Amino acid sequence: MKSDILTIDDLRIGMELQGTVRNVTSFGAFVDIGLHDDGLVHISKMSKNFVSNPLDIVKVGDKYGTVFELLNAGSCVKYVNESQENTDDFINKAVAVLKKMHSTVCDDDSLPDMKKSHLRYVENIKS
Repeated sequence: MKSDILTIDDLRIGMELQGTVRNVTSFGAFVDIGLHDDGLVHISKMSKNFVSNPLDIVKVGDKYGTVFELLNAGSCVKYVNESQENTDDFINKAVAVLKKMHSTVCDDDSLPDMKKSHLRYVENIKS
């Protein structure tokens, strides 16, 4: 656990964390990262290869590294609203996570402009 992480609001997308596996289920592992609630590592994130049983990868008590990918909605809104740079950073990280999740290999020029899409969505919500 990093000493500067005291609440979920201190977490940022892409942050690498080390924790201890507390419980293993059919859909993943719950990892103690030092906060009130354990983090979930979904079975689909445990390996680049197909995993049929999380117990093939981890067991209770194992030290396990994770990359924090999701934030609660309040933290996201707060971070994005702080500055335009944070908005750009959040969008870039979200696109990077989606690319990684879907193992999409393509040129950046062939992707839609996610920033414009998100900004249009936000404008529609405001009106």
